[in-house]
Amino acid sequence: MTTLSAQFEADLQRQTDFACSIHRRAYRDGYLAALRMYAHWVDGEQFVGTGGKTLAKAIAEFDETYSSGAEPRRGSPASRTP
Repeated sequence: MTTLSAQFEADLQRQTDFACSIHRRAYRDGYLAALRMYAHWVDGEQFVGTGGKTLAKAIAEFDETYSSGAEPRRGSPASRTP
């Protein structure tokens, strides 16, 4: 039989995981929305920043970094793309 505190801990962990997944999704959605909003068009292609990176490449790099479980930190290459 599971003790009350063990049940509480399990429920708390499920709630925490759920809340974290919501926050991670909101972070991802906001980051990608900002990339799209600040992209500019040159000769029919969208670019981000001043280094010549295409919007598609910036999104792919973000998704690669983000899917590893780490959010881009300020100052990292992924955070400089917008």
